Amino acid sequence: MKYFVVILLILSACQSKKADPQESPITGEWEYETIELYSGEKFDRSDSMFNLLHLQHVGLTISFTGNKTFTATRKHRNEPDEFLGKQHYKLEGDTILRLINTGRPDDRFPIISLNDSLLKANLFNSPLGYLVFRRKK
Repeated sequence: MKYFVVILLILSACQSKKADPQESPITGEWEYETIELYSGEKFDRSDSMFNLLHLQHVGLTISFTGNKTFTATRKHRNEPDEFLGKQHYKLEGDTILRLINTGRPDDRFPIISLNDSLLKANLFNSPLGYLVFRRKK
């Protein structure tokens, strides 16, 4: 009986933690890092147009909560964070982020890639490229 209890304790300690049903891979806070192009070419910030596009996103932080709320803010130097918006979201598989709107059709944005540290998503439905976010710690 003593061995049975010891084996049971070892097995229960080895079990992986069950995932929270509210938790999804996108849950957390993400900070804008760069833009990548679908063509595979390097995003050239020495080009004034590309640099302006990049600078418009610097400081952008998006967060996704377990209760399916999306929030966007922007950090500015020596100023409080600017609140950009908040609404509900839904993930459609691992490939579409759907922001749920009232009074108009929902917005759907392709997720290019999502892992523990990077989120690549086309939040502006651009045929040229997409935004890259790094998970904040």
